[in-house]
Amino acid sequence: MKTLLIIITLVFHSLFGNAQIVKQGLFPGEKIFSDTTDDKNNQPLILAGPSIIIDKRTIAFGEVSQYRPLQYNVVYKNEGNGPLIISKVRTSCSCTVASFSRLPLLPGESDTIKVDMDTDHVGEYHKIMAIYSNAINDYDSSIKSSRVLIRLSWKVVNTEKEKKEE
Repeated sequence: MKTLLIIITLVFHSLFGNAQIVKQGLFPGEKIFSDTTDDKNNQPLILAGPSIIIDKRTIAFGEVSQYRPLQYNVVYKNEGNGPLIISKVRTSCSCTVASFSRLPLLPGESDTIKVDMDTDHVGEYHKIMAIYSNAINDYDSSIKSSRVLIRLSWKVVNTEKEKKEE
């Protein structure tokens, strides 16, 4: 069993261990390797995989009335050439809740992550939502996953109090 594991490790390392990323490609999520080339044209090969694209990464809602629902749909698209899987979505506070589909998103397709924000307490809010996936862009080697950060901000005001003061 140990011998089989050593052989698999050596084969994997010999196939993939020497590739180095030198630059971002022309298209979103496209990564080009320096010492991996196409035999026919001697051109760098492109790493295949899903690519997550989110146009709006900072969302400022401004002032919202206390106790009024505050929702937002974060639209994302798979512009890669493999199925995109969102593994988890984390928010920096329980006052912000995200719901999303765990089904694979095929290349060229779009989907949304629904975000509900709490407006029960008056004050300013600055929160971060992290989207983790198997995308090849926005890859963070320290967590071995792609992570996209979305910044959300809003200010809850008490409209009843303001009406009484007038």
